[in-house]
Amino acid sequence: MGAVILGRDWSGSSLGPPEQWPQPLRIAVRLMLNSRHPMYIFWGEEGSCLYNDAYRPSIGEERHPSSVGRPAREVWAEIWDIIGPQIDQIMAGGPATWHENQLVPITRHGRREDVYWTYSYGPIDDPAARNGVGGVLVICSETTAAVLAQKDLAAQTERQQRLFEQAPSFMAMLEGPDHRFAFANPAYRRIVGGRDVVGRTVAEVLPEAVEQGYLDRLNQVFGSGKAMVFTGAKFEVTSASTGLASECFLDFVYQPITGPNGAVTGVFVEGYDVTERSLAEQAVRASEQRLHELNASLEQRVAERSADLLAREARLRTVFETSYQLQGLLALDGTLLEANATSLAVIDTPLAEIVGKPFWETPWFTATPGMPDIMRAAVEEAARGETVREELSVLVPGGWRVFDFSIRPIRGTDGSVIAIVPEAVDITERRVAEESLRQSQKLEAMGQLTGGVAHDFNNLLTPIIGSLDMLIRGGVGTERERRLIAGGMKSAERAKILVQRLLAFARRQPLQVDAVDVARLVTGMADLLASTLGPRIKIGVDVAADLPAAKADPNQLEMAILNLSVNARDAMPDGGTLSISARIEGVSGGHPAKLSSGNYVRISVVDTGAGMDAQILRHAIEPFFSTKGIGQGTGLGLSMAHGLAAQLGGGLTIASQLGVGTEIDLWLPVCPESGPSELVAAQIRQPALSVGAVLLVDDEELVRNSTADMLTELGFAVSEASSAEEALRMIDTGVPIDILITDHLMPGMTGVDLVSALRERRPDIPALIISGFAERKGIASDLPRLTKPFRQADLAAVLNRLQN
Repeated sequence: MGAVILGRDWSGSSLGPPEQWPQPLRIAVRLMLNSRHPMYIFWGEEGSCLYNDAYRPSIGEERHPSSVGRPAREVWAEIWDIIGPQIDQIMAGGPATWHENQLVPITRHGRREDVYWTYSYGPIDDPAARNGVGGVLVICSETTAAVLAQKDLAAQTERQQRLFEQAPSFMAMLEGPDHRFAFANPAYRRIVGGRDVVGRTVAEVLPEAVEQGYLDRLNQVFGSGKAMVFTGAKFEVTSASTGLASECFLDFVYQPITGPNGAVTGVFVEGYDVTERSLAEQAVRASEQRLHELNASLEQRVAERSADLLAREARLRTVFETSYQLQGLLALDGTLLEANATSLAVIDTPLAEIVGKPFWETPWFTATPGMPDIMRAAVEEAARGETVREELSVLVPGGWRVFDFSIRPIRGTDGSVIAIVPEAVDITERRVAEESLRQSQKLEAMGQLTGGVAHDFNNLLTPIIGSLDMLIRGGVGTERERRLIAGGMKSAERAKILVQRLLAFARRQPLQVDAVDVARLVTGMADLLASTLGPRIKIGVDVAADLPAAKADPNQLEMAILNLSVNARDAMPDGGTLSISARIEGVSGGHPAKLSSGNYVRISVVDTGAGMDAQILRHAIEPFFSTKGIGQGTGLGLSMAHGLAAQLGGGLTIASQLGVGTEIDLWLPVCPESGPSELVAAQIRQPALSVGAVLLVDDEELVRNSTADMLTELGFAVSEASSAEEALRMIDTGVPIDILITDHLMPGMTGVDLVSALRERRPDIPALIISGFAERKGIASDLPRLTKPFRQADLAAVLNRLQN
């Protein structure tokens, strides 16, 4: 060992040159210089300081190498009150000491630092020195990073545990195939009646739930490794304290928990008590932070002390990430710290792109006008300790969604707000279903009202049309009076058509298939469409001259065209052109509507509106699907038109382009050759009747009198009754009867009931049902029927078929 050591010439120092150093000092220095661990030596009464290269980062470049050989009291003057007594104790002959993670504030690298050290002080024996101790050998290791990491981990776990304990939803973790409770939060313990669950199996704690299939579901999740969701499940829970059973409705999520090898080790249970329709869901969140790499010599000790904390953090992270509720974690200033997988899937954004940003500037809200200001105000209120909950409509990448949103504070042990948790449940489908139900109920109520009005109006029209028909056939009055009578009949016929439309709207009119003159029907709707669609819509009608009759129900077809036209008007809010055309086209196979080969009448409704994209086109004919917004449509128009065409053996096709417009085509089968004029002529020819005695039953006196006059003029002897009960009494007393003609809907017995009673007494007597509704419900298909209002020719034709 030469005179130069540690970069310094020692020949002139108080220690003298190294070759003159005492043997114990030379041995200690040699040991220190050959070690990779940080070491330093205090030697002699002056406490001269020697250290190796591994200790240089700890002492700082501003002290090296000037500190070598200087008294330790000068080198470490700022902390001498901490280390001085320990050195003095060793120099006085005391035993070696060990100090773990001691806080030592030092100035290093030009700044003040709080440094943690683990070190040992050991004596360097020297028989020539006082007390036999020549100096002190210090072996040390800086543990600042490990200590700070351990403190941070403990703080995180405490915060996560507090979140779990405060969660309003009930949660539990079950381990093993026997489903033994590893833990359960207070909400879970409350839902099971405050029972002691941890360490016990589900079968032991909840025998009544096992009987209801709860254990079977857990076994299925554990065996398959697939999550299961149950909504509105009904359970009977027995209170452990009172022994009373109560029925509740719960939403459950069962999530398998897997180990490092992918095998299922348990089941995480999260549930929500929805008995009172409280949909506020809670799940705990944990913020993820990497631990600094610990010093190699302390790694095992820190791992042992942190194992329990890490296990808790992993369980709580599982709770957070597997919740189907949208959840996040905010700092008090609104900075987003965490968001679970469910949230990220909804906004289609990776976590790295939104962490660190203000919550109100995330893609959740920036696409929704006014929403950032709402969220900023909600965060500020939560930071003050208030919970905010409201229903929000938010535009996300998948479109507009409705959320049950809440934001609440998380409090520390001292009651102060330490974090903010935003949560949301997607209730879009529920709101759409509720609105569809309201619209359906509204439509049904309107239908009942309209059907009732139409029924009464038919009863009023029956004597009017019958009387006018009788006057026309009798040729009574002057020429002017005959023109007035003809005008009255024309108005009555138009009223009859109006009633038929009302019945079709009310869905009181079943599908009555006939050969329909489509050209005449479409042309005749022009005035109705013009008044319905308004002056901003230009209407064009183009019908082929040689168009054959189509197989259809004229009333339902008229309603379908009207619905399609109204949809087209709504797609042209600033006005536009609606074109309706009808052509005959042949289909040979491979048609988009899967039509059979043959000829079809194609009715096209074309608008110049906004058009539809591919996604909307895929759902356009689904019942209750609508793009008009809540409260602006039922979503039934296209589905009804599609169902009508399909029921008739035809189909419906849609072609649309955004910004150009939409074309909807109804394809109706062509009827065999028969002109409408022939059908009308057949109806007005008077058939040859076999007259006889008719028993006429109707509770409406005007209708009964008008029908009786028609029958009398046809040559029948008419007996009248105002109810089914009166008619039966007349039959039982021997009133002559060859034919029974009865109204259907009457107080007491209906017309169908009367016909059944007559067949028991006189099965040979034919019967005819007359109804103000075109309603077949409850009326046998083989029972002849005539719909009000009617002319004498209509009545005569039905009676002719009835007698033959």
